[in-house]
Amino acid sequence: MKAMCTITIFVGFLALLCQNAEACWPVPDQAGHVTIPDGDAEIKPYQLATCEPKLKSITIPNSVKSIGSGAFDGSALTEVNIPNGVTTIKKNAFIGCSNLTSVTLPDSLLTIEQGAFVGTALTKLVIPNSVTSLGEGFCQNLANLESVTIGNSVSAIAVNAFRGCTRLASVTLPASLKTIGEYAFFQCKSIKSLTIPYGVTSIGKSAFHVAGLTRVNIPGTVTEIGEDAFNVKEPDNIQCDKQCETGEPACNPECNINGCTVARLKEVSCPGTGNCPDTAQCKELSNSANVPTLSLAVTSVLVFACAAFA
Repeated sequence: MKAMCTITIFVGFLALLCQNAEACWPVPDQAGHVTIPDGDAEIKPYQLATCEPKLKSITIPNSVKSIGSGAFDGSALTEVNIPNGVTTIKKNAFIGCSNLTSVTLPDSLLTIEQGAFVGTALTKLVIPNSVTSLGEGFCQNLANLESVTIGNSVSAIAVNAFRGCTRLASVTLPASLKTIGEYAFFQCKSIKSLTIPYGVTSIGKSAFHVAGLTRVNIPGTVTEIGEDAFNVKEPDNIQCDKQCETGEPACNPECNINGCTVARLKEVSCPGTGNCPDTAQCKELSNSANVPTLSLAVTSVLVFACAAFA
């Protein structure tokens, strides 16, 4: 019985060694570099997350199609060039890579899953036109992120996508966009102005809450604005004017608590269809209505002039 116990313990120890060996493969060289073997189709979940010495650089072949969940969790990577062929970056793939300042995404990429770049030091992100799906919070709380360009196949910006990216100042949204999720740009204090593309129908709860926005261009396709979407606390800081459109005025003058939102408006159609055939006439009507901060455009865009936050 004693001998059997000893054998069992020894086998378990060997299994543990094998498990740890598989958790980091290939092992980085002395400079911290790894070359993934050509022919591998996947970087497996957590495959390079526990490497010693720490992973600092990597060469990925075109044969790789998928980067697994947590594949580089906590590594010391500083930059990554993801080659054409990769279609999926899975959940938390680069989470905790606090030295990662640059990542190049390929035109083959289709999906970036939840939390993919959380905990990195990215300063700029260009999402190619091939990408169709962005996961929840995939860039959440990136303290160094300053610029984002989203490719023209993305239809939805997920919940918490860029939440807490306090240095994010430049955002380019695609013409393909339909919805902006809840808290998508929550606490993005460096965004001062933003044009939401024509075609967007829904802006989620607190999407730009505590953002630094002073001016937002919202197209007439928007039919739903969630509670506190823009965190406007004073009634004069947001203007809804349908004098150049058909139908009743969209704004409820009593809507001045925790932000003027569609949920508190008499009509869900605010900001309306933007049916404005005569720019000069619109300006005259706007002036006569004593709304000096409102700018009307023929392009079916209403401009919301919002006061800056302290």
